[in-house]
Amino acid sequence: MSYKSFYRHIVENNGLYWIKKDNENFGSYRRIEDALYERDRLMAVDWDWDKYMELPDTPNNYIHINLPPFQHHASYITVDCEHWVVRDKGRSQKYRGRFNSFEEAKKVATIYSANISHRRKAFRVQRRIDGKTRYFGRYPTREKAEERVRELEANGWRKK
Repeated sequence: MSYKSFYRHIVENNGLYWIKKDNENFGSYRRIEDALYERDRLMAVDWDWDKYMELPDTPNNYIHINLPPFQHHASYITVDCEHWVVRDKGRSQKYRGRFNSFEEAKKVATIYSANISHRRKAFRVQRRIDGKTRYFGRYPTREKAEERVRELEANGWRKK
């Protein structure tokens, strides 16, 4: 099972894990285990809140298993008139580009999920890993920063 299907309907924002479906919030939790447990209960009753309230309490089995890493994505991809569009997640939803293939859009979305930020006349590469922001250097051009992101992805986000 891939992490995407495992963490389906779970979004992380400011240290809280939210259960979301069709732009509707079903609760926020401090621990990913609790969010997964409640998400499964909601899915079992087909997201019907009244049926959910009638469910009996059962033990949370996610506490006792080793979970795959939660992937934080800062960009999302949509289809617009036969093209793939990349925008930032969150309030700003900054437009990142329009592409003819999903592969091109995925490359850009991956690069922006790594947070290439422009600060002090340089492009800084950073990413949240295990709840902490890790910095991977500053580069004079966006192209060099993107090249570093591709190197890090190939290396599993470990510094050399």
